[in-house]
Amino acid sequence: MRVVRPLKLAVADRRMLDELLQYWGELDEAITPVLKRRIEIVVLAARGLRNKDIAVKIGVEPSVVAHWREVFGKRYGKGPFPAQSLNALRPYFADLPRSGRPKK
Repeated sequence: MRVVRPLKLAVADRRMLDELLQYWGELDEAITPVLKRRIEIVVLAARGLRNKDIAVKIGVEPSVVAHWREVFGKRYGKGPFPAQSLNALRPYFADLPRSGRPKK
């Protein structure tokens, strides 16, 4: 069985993500369910859980967990969050641009 390493996060960044998850319904800034799910994946991956375990806990496919673990790892590897705000971390969890004609 292949073992996946835990994601490495700075202590302050991990604390911020934990707090966002804990108080996400009470925040003034909107955290969409999609953003919440992606943050949960990253937090659980940083705690060292396996992709299968994260997938069961959140209710997604293991491939979704693996995808976001990889995407976040690449984006976060370039540097930690520039500021302690929700808007500063949105690019770390944003969808990649899609090909094709833009929506009108």
